[in-house]
Amino acid sequence: MTLLGSRVGGRQLIGEYDGAYWHREPAKVLTDVRKTADLLAAGYLVVRLREDDLPPLEINSTRYLEIRVYSAAPSHRKPWRKSHHGWAS
Repeated sequence: MTLLGSRVGGRQLIGEYDGAYWHREPAKVLTDVRKTADLLAAGYLVVRLREDDLPPLEINSTRYLEIRVYSAAPSHRKPWRKSHHGWAS
């Protein structure tokens, strides 16, 4: 989990990169859902970059954004920087 320096709409932005190796198992998916729910309840905006072969998390919130990334991509930084522009403002 990364606490980003950005504030969007007055809220702090939290981000996490979910790699398929660690986040594939059902127990890990449940952990991801619970952690995200806790962050949302605390008032944060949450962005998760999830590798393309992971299932989407079942989270319904206007303060949650999930972005598909590809493990073969050279860098996750570009979608990370673009992730919150125009969102939740």
